[in-house]
Amino acid sequence: MDFDGSNAYPLTNSGGAESHPSWNTSGSQIVFHSDRDGNGEIYRRAADGSFHTNLSQGAYEDGFVSWE
Repeated sequence: MDFDGSNAYPLTNSGGAESHPSWNTSGSQIVFHSDRDGNGEIYRRAADGSFHTNLSQGAYEDGFVSWE
């Protein structure tokens, strides 16, 4: 989405609950919490939607994340 709210498009469409997004400083990637795989995991996605990666891949609920 542009700063003025135009050109919005979804970055995900998993059907799971996704929350706690955090952008990196350049705005090129976002990390977020999702339960799309049945338990809470941490995912990373490019702002343009070009890739998406499960960063945690654990058997247990993972906490929330932010870029530092």
